[in-house]
Amino acid sequence: PKQYSSGGRNTLGRITKRGDDYLRTLLVHGARSELMYVHRRQDAKSEWAQRL
Repeated sequence: PKQYSSGGRNTLGRITKRGDDYLRTLLVHGARSELMYVHRRQDAKSEWAQRL
């Protein structure tokens, strides 16, 4: 997100949809696929993903 800073105060702007649409689609599908099967594993990464 875009960051605005003034007088010691930080404000984060919104996340834009700029960039490669296809790459964003692949990232979303990969994340959803990972979250579908995360309950089958017991490693630290899977436990972190379950807490999301």
